[in-house]
Amino acid sequence: VQQALGWSPTTHLPSLRLRHKINLHANPSTVEENQQSQLSSAYDRNLPAALVGEAVRSALRSDRGICFDFTTDRYASEQSESQLLSVVQVKGEGTESFINAKFSGSIPNYKVIGGGESSASALVRKGHAFETAYLSAKGRIIDRLLVLSFSGNKEEGNEDESLLITSPGNSGSTLYNQLSPLVFPMDKVTLNNFASTAEAESMVKTNVITLACSSLRNEQHSFRTNILDLLQMKSDEFEFPPNGECHHYRVGGTVDAYITEHTFLSPEICRGYTIVFQEPASSSGSLVAEQVWQRLTAEDNDLGPVGVGSLEYDTLRVEGGWAGYGHEMSGDGPKKMSKLEAAMKEKLAKRKSRKESDNKQSESNSLPQEEKGGTGST
Repeated sequence: VQQALGWSPTTHLPSLRLRHKINLHANPSTVEENQQSQLSSAYDRNLPAALVGEAVRSALRSDRGICFDFTTDRYASEQSESQLLSVVQVKGEGTESFINAKFSGSIPNYKVIGGGESSASALVRKGHAFETAYLSAKGRIIDRLLVLSFSGNKEEGNEDESLLITSPGNSGSTLYNQLSPLVFPMDKVTLNNFASTAEAESMVKTNVITLACSSLRNEQHSFRTNILDLLQMKSDEFEFPPNGECHHYRVGGTVDAYITEHTFLSPEICRGYTIVFQEPASSSGSLVAEQVWQRLTAEDNDLGPVGVGSLEYDTLRVEGGWAGYGHEMSGDGPKKMSKLEAAMKEKLAKRKSRKESDNKQSESNSLPQEEKGGTGST
């Protein structure tokens, strides 16, 4: 008797990774118009959209859930080095004042007590996790940021630190370039850019992985089953952070794992946890973040979550009542010119073109006869 199995992309779509290599789709951050057909998908493009949507919703309702790798688009072109989001670090004595002054939200004024263990794999400290908006000069939203903030301890030699995580589809390099001119010596902070194109990447490798389920209890079960042993933690030693907090764990003495209850999606759609891995890029062997992703999405892992791409993330955003992927932040929008400004711009362009033409004609007249192509004496 043949056993009936629930439909799964890992069991009913053989050679899924090979199909991704054949059907390459551009990363949305490199496409100007950002159409749905250009978003990467973990599913076969020939499948009906309704079937894919139902598969993702079924995975969310199960105790397996889904997972995203927001740092590297796993289902986009292998040649693409762009990432869906990035992390910018603010560190120093003036971190709290800098964050409170530059963004719409403020760091909570109470300290989260906990951590401080000194073993190789343990809870280092607890901090705040909250969303804030980066606004333009006119008060319009440029980006919505997830902030992980930790208070320093002068006795232990630790400084105040905050990690600014951009929303998926927005570049951390852009945020870093915009914030850098706003940092002055009196601020007593330093900025570090952990985008893939940054120089800091040569020393620190940063990955952001999110796990989500419809039920937080189911997600905690999936987390313990698939990730906890890779963090070298025992179940009775591990503590899930409550909403609004972030726990900083040290893995193997060298890898930092920041865990917070956040999914970059509406809580009406799903609940779950985001893990920010920071580890030395020069470390020997496979990175912990890579081990975690491979464990989560392994085809023989029947208890693991279903890996999804940016197209599925876009679908969940729309179902949650949010704007489409990459369309939620407009800043000040395109600058509107008056009729006078448009006329002046056109007049300056014509004057510039005429001047360039006169310069070329002048250079041509000053050339010797033989260089003009004339017949010289032989």
